[in-house]
Amino acid sequence: MSRLRLFISSIIIILSINSSIMGQASSFSDRYAIDVEIFMGMLDGIYSDDMIDEITYFLPENLSIINFNIGDYSGDGMLDIVISYNDNTYKKNSYNVLLLINDYDTFMQGGLFQFGWYYTPYDISFTIKDNICYITHFEKHKWVFTGFTYDNGELKKVLEEYYY
Repeated sequence: MSRLRLFISSIIIILSINSSIMGQASSFSDRYAIDVEIFMGMLDGIYSDDMIDEITYFLPENLSIINFNIGDYSGDGMLDIVISYNDNTYKKNSYNVLLLINDYDTFMQGGLFQFGWYYTPYDISFTIKDNICYITHFEKHKWVFTGFTYDNGELKKVLEEYYY
């Protein structure tokens, strides 16, 4: 009985957190968005103020940040960044994934992809491990896992797997 009570309590807490954090949104995808100012604040202490400002040059105006990840996928020991966003010019249920390469005191655009999502905006996700940026998305009834690295000034696809 105590396990059931613990499980139900956990679900209630998760639902209350989601509703308090995301309940103010006007549309489904807005519930998942991070305010740009909050996003920039999250980068404080990771990148210099100049580098944080430079990130904004790669982003369109009036956007919603959906997710981001920081890690080294270029193999140079510097922290690169991946950002997913929607600037409301895309079709419903889609957004861009921007890969920015940290070039010591500046950023370079490594890649820009547009993906659609099916169930939630988190159908499109990414992680960085072992100098590879893995991007996952749902496409035509299958999950697609793609790995990218940045080498010799070029974004290179090093992995693509499909799961039905």
